[in-house]
Amino acid sequence: MNLKLYKLKKNDFEAIEKILELVFKNKLKFIFPKGGLEKIDIETFDSTFIYLFSKNNYPLPLSKKFKSKFTNLYQIPHKRKLKEKDYKRAFAGLSRFSQIKKINPFPLISCPPLNAYLSVRDPSSPYSFKESYLPTLVHEYGHIYYELHRKKDYFNLSKKDFYKLVEASFLLWKGKPAKVPLISIPPPVKSIGELFANLAEFTFAEKFCKKHLINWKRSYLKEFKDPQHFFEKRYDIYHFVWLFVPIIKKLHPDWNEWLLKLEVK
Repeated sequence: MNLKLYKLKKNDFEAIEKILELVFKNKLKFIFPKGGLEKIDIETFDSTFIYLFSKNNYPLPLSKKFKSKFTNLYQIPHKRKLKEKDYKRAFAGLSRFSQIKKINPFPLISCPPLNAYLSVRDPSSPYSFKESYLPTLVHEYGHIYYELHRKKDYFNLSKKDFYKLVEASFLLWKGKPAKVPLISIPPPVKSIGELFANLAEFTFAEKFCKKHLINWKRSYLKEFKDPQHFFEKRYDIYHFVWLFVPIIKKLHPDWNEWLLKLEVK
């Protein structure tokens, strides 16, 4: 696929319309009970245009190519020379385009178009399937939702308690029963928001995209074969989060409320 000449396709547009349908018909309330998702803009792009889905009225040209059922859809020309890495990553944060930052200085979801996104994914990645696109967007909604509603977000956990949770997490990822210690302190990650977003993705995939969930589990267990292997490898915030997703789901079925109430002591 020639990304330098990539043009937004009908099914790229429809993939974003699908997540907007879930948002505006209130079908994600089981994950995001406090709402507010409809206020979050989504941008996608191709080699020549930015496409901005928003309920806000901006002084920008509306798209003549596509029309959203749920938001205004703006189509703004850009001259940025996009690289393959731009099509690999969806994120929640400020727009990747200066034109959008000027009129919307708040976090939005920036996502590559579906076809281009899939074309640059590693085939062994759990995100290399069409079914992974919606969970990815739910993940990014999770980031912004958490920041909208959270209190505070930094905790510590003793090494002894942490190791117990690591062992339990591996069993849960494998679908086996596990005795999870009732520890009230959440994982030692700098941003609990990343945990919230991954739980949003997991919960959505569990209900609607089981293939994505199976591939996600397989990828994680392939990278970390057992608890001791986890400790011997270098790991980052995302690995901590993957460990704690099944733990938090088991201990706190109301995780989407519980995480928002945590406070730093």
